[in-house]
Amino acid sequence: MTTMALTSREDSTASEDFPGLTGKQAPQILREAPGDHEHGRKTIELSRRAGVKPMPWQQHEINAVNATGPDGRWVHSDSVLICPRQNGKSLIVALVVIYRIFVLGQNVLFTAQQWETAKELWDQTWKIVRSRKFLMKLHTGHTCSQGRGTITLSNGGKVVFTTRSPDAGRGLTKVDLMVFDEAYNLTDAEIAALAFLSQAADDPQVFYMSSSVHREFRQHQNGQVLSAMRAQAIDAWDETDPVYLSEYAAPESMNPEEEETWQTANPSYGVIATEAKMKRIMRRMTTEAGRVNFGVEALGWGLWFEDSAGEEYFTPVLSAEEIAGMTVDAVDVHKLSGIKVVIDASPDRSKCAVALAGRRGKDVYGHVGYLGPLVTEDVVAVVMDICEHVDPDEILVDDRNPAWSVAEALDRDGVEVTKLTYANIKHATSAFLQGRTDGLWHFTDPHGLVAQAFDHAQLKEKDGQVRWTAGDGTICQLTAVDYAMWSAAGAEPIRPAGRRSSAAARGIKSRQGALAMSF
Repeated sequence: MTTMALTSREDSTASEDFPGLTGKQAPQILREAPGDHEHGRKTIELSRRAGVKPMPWQQHEINAVNATGPDGRWVHSDSVLICPRQNGKSLIVALVVIYRIFVLGQNVLFTAQQWETAKELWDQTWKIVRSRKFLMKLHTGHTCSQGRGTITLSNGGKVVFTTRSPDAGRGLTKVDLMVFDEAYNLTDAEIAALAFLSQAADDPQVFYMSSSVHREFRQHQNGQVLSAMRAQAIDAWDETDPVYLSEYAAPESMNPEEEETWQTANPSYGVIATEAKMKRIMRRMTTEAGRVNFGVEALGWGLWFEDSAGEEYFTPVLSAEEIAGMTVDAVDVHKLSGIKVVIDASPDRSKCAVALAGRRGKDVYGHVGYLGPLVTEDVVAVVMDICEHVDPDEILVDDRNPAWSVAEALDRDGVEVTKLTYANIKHATSAFLQGRTDGLWHFTDPHGLVAQAFDHAQLKEKDGQVRWTAGDGTICQLTAVDYAMWSAAGAEPIRPAGRRSSAAARGIKSRQGALAMSF
């Protein structure tokens, strides 16, 4: 047996055919065994003769899927391609399908969760075929209606495009290549229903295509199959039967609002994905949930099912003893300097927290002054009352958090609000944990609000960066006090251009009675 080693790729975007291409051409995660790429080269040449020029990253994928070993059999019987939306995954499939049916005379079955997806791929494939006489010479028939599209050739080659169902393989006695598109919504039962068709082929292949899976998304609850395939490739790569995995994504330590991040995640950036398109998408995703969705669909930031595999019990980030060690009875807020106020709400808008923090020497003290419904008028009144009593240096809100509605209302009342950035949020989480370790971060918690948050709070870690994420409860009181303490500790958030730098609400009078704070 020949020992296989994982291959690697260059990030270079240099391409004479695509001078505007700036997307990173190598995936973030690659599990690929070496092989002979003759079929890949022939596929690329056939595509050029058909008037289609694939980008460098698409050529890499075509070569990998078509790689053969010394025995002439496919190196990867299972291939997984995970890439953000609108990068050209479907073109890869169309070109591979055309080569397989025209040159190798294979039977191919393409299935998707939605008929519109399958029909779109049929349209793309048929458009290429009908545009070239040398391809049409083998054409004997084609259909596209009632949830099923086909192309049939005189050499025995045939492809079926359809939705996933028990009779998806109708008309095929064997399938040499089976493609599962939208694999984030693929079940074991659907695979089993078509398994016998692959077993009849001499050297069958299965190709899975998808964007990332987020296990908290309702539409991704069937993502266990793809998660398991991905985990197998990453953690249990078998050189005797290697699973090919190519996953394009940006490191989660990068800022989702910067173009460099978009270029890193999207290999077709500059050709398909562009700065203008990305900005339009971000503009429409202004909530916390929208930001998560943007991360999954546009940046490849998944939350995979196997990430929590084997966890039978929830383990709090801090134990009860550690929480008690950070908790103090009371602090005279008027003896603190650098007072900062943060407003943060839960993604579902059910709860909103207002927290404040200040510094005394090297020690930082925080307090949750409000936790209740996200009713803009009520939260504004709370903030106004805090401003009257302690005159904070700064009020901070994440402009993609639901609490931004409060920030807009405060702005109309003449109260300055500073935007928290994504980078601020990640730094604040790490600072909270370090502050606990150093014994310099403390909070008052007379009603146990912060302690309750630790019943649900989890840490999401990647590339050495961590940030808070909620399990099945509310943690906005924790994130609010954390961000306030981080800011009070001396970090400098980015102040919007043109905003005044004086105290946040000097001279503003409260619109309600005194706020009861044990701080």
